[in-house]
Amino acid sequence: MIDTAPLIAVVLSLALGGISLLWPPRRLRHATFAAGMVAFALESALVYALLEHASTPEAHARWMTALESASLLTPIPWCLFAFLSARHADAAIPHGWRVSFSLGSVGLAVAAGVNVFSPFIFVLNAPGPFRDGELSLPGQVGVVIELLATIAVLYGLE
Repeated sequence: MIDTAPLIAVVLSLALGGISLLWPPRRLRHATFAAGMVAFALESALVYALLEHASTPEAHARWMTALESASLLTPIPWCLFAFLSARHADAAIPHGWRVSFSLGSVGLAVAAGVNVFSPFIFVLNAPGPFRDGELSLPGQVGVVIELLATIAVLYGLE
């Protein structure tokens, strides 16, 4: 059952994202919700690949790097969705919100890029299924950035 949980999450995320785009009028908030659900599906697919298709330390490191980068990028559509969901459908996004959203998105994208060149997670040199990893110093900073982005999403939804 646990092996199929990521696949179930992929299917449900894509289904919910697709449902949000079925009926007009399709506005930016619908598109950002769908993009957020696709991001969740991507994360779940990467978890599945890490758990089921990685058997060497190199594969573990590759999938963990991809997963951490995806996790850093996932809050971007959700932040925009949170900002848009509290406003009238045709209301313009205030300039300050656009600036803060842009800066936050660039920061998350830079962190995801840094993760590619300096992996945030060290994977133990043990063959077989993935067990665990250890955060590097840049990884600790990356986790803080990810937590702050999650707080921004939750604040926007409040």
